[in-house]
Amino acid sequence: MEPRQYILELHHPTTDALISHLRDAYDIPYSEVLNGAPTLEFKLPIEVGGVSDDVVKPNEIWLRNYETGVLVRRFRITGRRDIREQSMRLAVVITAEGFLNQLADEHLLIDYAVEDKHIVSVISDLLQKQAVTPAITQGVIDPDVTRSLNLVEGDTLLRAINRLHATVECYIDVDNDKALQWLNDIGEDTGQQIRYRKNLKGIERETDYTPIVNRLSASGAGSGIDRIELATKQLEYDDETFTIIRGSEDAPEVQTDNNTSIYLGEAEGYAARAGVKVTVANRVITSLSFLLSKADVGVGYRNHGPVYFRIRKTSDDEIIVGGTLGSSGGIVTWPDKAWYTVTFDEPVNINEEVRLLCEFYEGGGEVPHRLYCYYQSTDVKANEVFTYYDGGYTDEATDDATYKYTYTSGSATIRSCGQKLTVSNKAVYKLMFPLKKVGDPTGPVVFDMATVAEGSCIGHEILCDASELSADEWTWYSVAFRPEYITNTNEEVRAYVSFHGGDNSNYIIMPRTTSSVVADECYTTYSISAGWVDNTDYDSPYIYAWVLEDATSQAAWGVHCKPLSNTDMTDFDGLLAWAELELARLKDPRIAYRIDTVDLSAHGEIDFSFEALQLGSQITVIDEELDISVKLRVVKITHSDLLHPEQMVIEVANKVRDITDTLTALEAA
Repeated sequence: MEPRQYILELHHPTTDALISHLRDAYDIPYSEVLNGAPTLEFKLPIEVGGVSDDVVKPNEIWLRNYETGVLVRRFRITGRRDIREQSMRLAVVITAEGFLNQLADEHLLIDYAVEDKHIVSVISDLLQKQAVTPAITQGVIDPDVTRSLNLVEGDTLLRAINRLHATVECYIDVDNDKALQWLNDIGEDTGQQIRYRKNLKGIERETDYTPIVNRLSASGAGSGIDRIELATKQLEYDDETFTIIRGSEDAPEVQTDNNTSIYLGEAEGYAARAGVKVTVANRVITSLSFLLSKADVGVGYRNHGPVYFRIRKTSDDEIIVGGTLGSSGGIVTWPDKAWYTVTFDEPVNINEEVRLLCEFYEGGGEVPHRLYCYYQSTDVKANEVFTYYDGGYTDEATDDATYKYTYTSGSATIRSCGQKLTVSNKAVYKLMFPLKKVGDPTGPVVFDMATVAEGSCIGHEILCDASELSADEWTWYSVAFRPEYITNTNEEVRAYVSFHGGDNSNYIIMPRTTSSVVADECYTTYSISAGWVDNTDYDSPYIYAWVLEDATSQAAWGVHCKPLSNTDMTDFDGLLAWAELELARLKDPRIAYRIDTVDLSAHGEIDFSFEALQLGSQITVIDEELDISVKLRVVKITHSDLLHPEQMVIEVANKVRDITDTLTALEAA
């Protein structure tokens, strides 16, 4: 037997570990196609307990050049069929394909649209929607263009890629590292020639893995929010009853003037605290800043001691909120001075007279270490008093501290609004709310779902910028959660909208209702000061849709998602029954009988090396019967049997005339 130039290997799909060399493989046709996935087929003898039992999905087939050791291609198994050959020997026929076609298994669960977005960003966004693992990653993307794209629910990621490709002259492939490559040019002008002829295939029994669906959404008759689908809906709301979602960004309160300073430290005659006494009216103070410097380093200087920024009640000196700036050694040395800020971990709403203080209790030594805390002795702000503490407080009405603080506008500022409800054994993938904007708000509008008990996120997606919302009428908006969030939930949750970028004139609103309150559900809001507040007198309108899944199938074949539609279903119960039957039918591989028609193929003299040929190469096609003599690109390379790699079929095409189309028409004549 002549030595093989190529060998097939069986590998684990995630660890890449070698399972077996398929040394007994024979009848090995192999085909590569430009901008498509390569295909491979081979036969193995069926033996009890033999290696053929392991050649099943999700294991991979690797094609390797035996002479050089170079890995040529990796394939995923798509089917196997059992046959009895003329010699009466039992064999299994394995079919496999390249990983580009894995993107054909990924279906969008919701419409997707982008406008004038760079193609790299579009591809990155699409690849994030994968559920199958290991996922395809992003490789080199050469085109430097922007594109608009509109996809509908049910479109595959491969269809999306092909739609983009139709507008950009380039070449796509998924390489052996499972990275999507999108190149402006490949191949070279070989100066070679090629011819085509014909071939036949027989009758087959096929085990087809490609139609597997083990996670599905389902819809029936109707459109918009009235469409029949696997969803829980609360559609009622009052047009004139709504919640303002503003979540204002932090606003500043400042007094930056300064013409003198006070010493802070532990030495006699130094103050331990200094700042401003002021009334804060219903504000959540999120950060506090003071202008500081430290004394010059002297003999016996001790460079240590924490500096505290705190807010205390004037009534009893209780600390309301505070934080540590860090060691005093990090503060600039006088005569320089600088602003220092502490952001509070747990800000609270304040609605009383308080002292905003910088506090420093250390700094002793032969030369006492001290901080300079700056203040203003003229033109002070109304209703503010400079205050310091040295065993007791002294308030100087003619002075004012130099300080800054940021705040939100207290308990009235709603940051999130939605519904508290119970999700009963469902995997939620879509969430919808009606919204409007008022004024010109900007910033992300976010849809979330989280458990009540632990606050764990079970769904999160940015809807859009608030500026894109409708201002004229209530409009239902929807998001589809990414695959990592789609998991079975059986507990009480909050489904809500969040927006943090508004102010008193620019915000978003959500309607609510008092007339159609659902039992065991309620309207819920969140603010920094009050946290989550539930109100059983109201309900928020919402829709959440879920998928049906089969965990056993997913464990065996991976997750395969698809939306199904049947407009004959006009009620929820009928749709659910149909969807459950469809899941039972689609969750496992399909076995079918098939008779192939005449296929294109060729046998003839090849006047160049197999190793030198590449997809995209330019060659001269000469076929006297079809009167064709033109230079075209190689779009497909087919080897009838890799045991004889020098025998191959070449298909070529250009934009004007496709050789394959010509021959197909000839076969049909």
